[in-house]
Amino acid sequence: MNMLKPDKTFSFILTLFILLLSFSAKADISHYKEILVGDRGANLAGAYSAVADDSSGAYYNPAGLSFGAKDAMTGISNATNFVYNEYKNMVNTESEQLEGWRYLITFVGYMKRVDNSVFGLSYVIDDSTEVHQDQVFDNGLTKNRRGDDRTYKYGPSWAYQLSDNFSWGVSLFVYQREYYNQISRLMDKGDDSSEWDYEYIEGADFGYHIKTGLMWGFSEDVALSLVLKKTIFTHSESYAQSSVKAPNEAKIESSKTSETGEFRKTPLGITMGWAWFVSQYVMVAADLDYYLIDDEDKVNVLNLSAGIEYYINEKNVIRGGLYTNYDNDQAPDSSTTGVEKIDMVGMALGYSLFNGPTMITIGAVASYGKGKAQMNPEIPNEIQDSVRETYSFSLAVSYNID
Repeated sequence: MNMLKPDKTFSFILTLFILLLSFSAKADISHYKEILVGDRGANLAGAYSAVADDSSGAYYNPAGLSFGAKDAMTGISNATNFVYNEYKNMVNTESEQLEGWRYLITFVGYMKRVDNSVFGLSYVIDDSTEVHQDQVFDNGLTKNRRGDDRTYKYGPSWAYQLSDNFSWGVSLFVYQREYYNQISRLMDKGDDSSEWDYEYIEGADFGYHIKTGLMWGFSEDVALSLVLKKTIFTHSESYAQSSVKAPNEAKIESSKTSETGEFRKTPLGITMGWAWFVSQYVMVAADLDYYLIDDEDKVNVLNLSAGIEYYINEKNVIRGGLYTNYDNDQAPDSSTTGVEKIDMVGMALGYSLFNGPTMITIGAVASYGKGKAQMNPEIPNEIQDSVRETYSFSLAVSYNID
């Protein structure tokens, strides 16, 4: 390994790391691993920051781009996602059930080597939930719900190889989130009268997601990584509308509100990764993700990902892994309202086929969690048992240009 000399490049790297650490946490969504991105990284359950040597490295650890393609590489992955939520004893003894599915292009990326640098451009959807509910309960309540929440990240990356086995990289993503939720409740009173209410909310957040990382080839068989990530908002807006019709009343009472500039707080994410190349056929990898947030309603979260890669032969590879996706909300109690906390655990499994410079990958991810929630608008501090399940099936293609 070549010894690193203190120079302007290293000083800039150090300054950027300190700058990210110094940002005060300005609410992010409750879970940080809703969609596992890419092909190889997703099938390793997200344990990829110490490898990250393909175009999806721009997302996991931009420093890994330096150890990728000799000339250029491109990749695209898509997934079909399913989600199911159940809240026990919400209407007397009946449960509420929310479900949804959607097809997504979760990642598109390109990387190009220029001397000791690698430049990349990528587009990522790492969080997207669509839910709907159409239920009629025994007590005469009919509930209809539609919701959608999606986060985009897109932008350039740059990696620089400081020595034969040490590199640094940075990604500057535009952050864009769009969401809406609408719910209608109709209560049949059984005396030729009914009660109806409707709620609608929509909003958008815009800003930047900065990610910078280091990768160190500790030895011929072991690689280590460190990644810092932070979202900084520059614009936020929301709009809410509610309408209510009381029993035996023809008039509908409505209200509207709108807000701008109320930024949600986001965490500082710190990832430490490790990869062990056991042999030319086997690799084991693990990531620790710590999310530090300064919010009295939130908690710091530690997630673990671990994966294994096995080459059956030079053309056929299988990968699998386990991961956690913990909730950053405080646990609901008698003093809280509208809080939901579900800690998730998941597993990933995938297969890749090499055909010359092309790799075709299929994969599946499943996660499950139990928790507590306060979802009853009539008794907002009442606590229900809740269950959440997610499933994802993906297809990806990458092409290496040597």
